[in-house]
Amino acid sequence: MKYELGESKVFMGIEVYRVVALKSFGNVTKGDIGGWVEDEDNLSQQGNCWIFDEAMAVNRSMVAGNAEMHDYSKMLDDSMIWDHSRMYDNAQMCNNSGMYDNSKMLNNSEMHDSSEMWDNSKMSGNSKMFNNSRMYGTAELLGNSKMRGDSIEI
Repeated sequence: MKYELGESKVFMGIEVYRVVALKSFGNVTKGDIGGWVEDEDNLSQQGNCWIFDEAMAVNRSMVAGNAEMHDYSKMLDDSMIWDHSRMYDNAQMCNNSGMYDNSKMLNNSEMHDSSEMWDNSKMSGNSKMFNNSRMYGTAELLGNSKMRGDSIEI
């Protein structure tokens, strides 16, 4: 095992627990106190994935591979971050959405409703993705941009 569950608190009626590193791996040192999970199903014991700072994964969401969540980012409702993807700042992902490869979410960006990011795509500012939107390649969604309804940006 690479981590155990530590102290708890209640978030939106859900009891969440801090993750505590049991060994050093990736960007994590043994003893580091990480972010919050609802249970061990939210953060894989495999790979170098980690939840840092006050970031949180709940409601059947999963951090896996070498993915990282930082700052106050949140992932809810069956969403997944995988590979080398990163979430920073106040980024939020929910409702079956996913991040893969080297994708990044920054600032106050939000992803909803089964939307996905692949490759080296990036969201920042107050950008939002809804309703099965997809980003691939080096696509960027910046500022107050929005993608909706089966949109694809490559």
